[in-house]
Amino acid sequence: MFVALRFATINTKHSTVPKRPFLAIGKKILNEWGKAANLMDDAGDSIEEADINVFLIDDHQLIREVIGKLIKKSSGLTLCGEAASADEALEKLPLCQPKPDVALVDLSLGQMNGIPLIRRLSEQFPDLRILVISSHEESRFAPLALAAGAHGYLMKKDGIDLSKAVHQVYNGRIYLSKAMQAWFSSNGNEPEMGLE
Repeated sequence: MFVALRFATINTKHSTVPKRPFLAIGKKILNEWGKAANLMDDAGDSIEEADINVFLIDDHQLIREVIGKLIKKSSGLTLCGEAASADEALEKLPLCQPKPDVALVDLSLGQMNGIPLIRRLSEQFPDLRILVISSHEESRFAPLALAAGAHGYLMKKDGIDLSKAVHQVYNGRIYLSKAMQAWFSSNGNEPEMGLE
């Protein structure tokens, strides 16, 4: 699936990370997440008792709404909070009740991009599991995100896998696409937590 976005970049100590898309998010990404949420609607209501508390960090309100709907319809997941920026996330996370188990973090967040945020979250909340959700190329950014402290990387175009990814990360494993798993394995860089 191809989605064209025009964006500026910012330089971090180790990489250049897209800063903020100036054009609307591609309809195909929203359609994939919408399809996933609709499939869950067709399957019936989510179970009442959620085991995994998820905190969502994405600067696009429409994306937060669609992902939030998908989380609410996923068995064993509950949306316990959300933020539109890195600063807002750092302010809200310590106060969030129930305490988040997994944070979903987009890489393009405006003034502070996702890589430095992941580092800060890892330092401030060592028990918090971090799953990147991004439209940026996994082969380029997953290694940076994992090195910063993330526990997985999910492409937004693969939204149907959200529940699986959250459960896998929550249970102490790294979540990556099959292609990235193969890349890490072939380069002798397989993450320590193990891949499914």
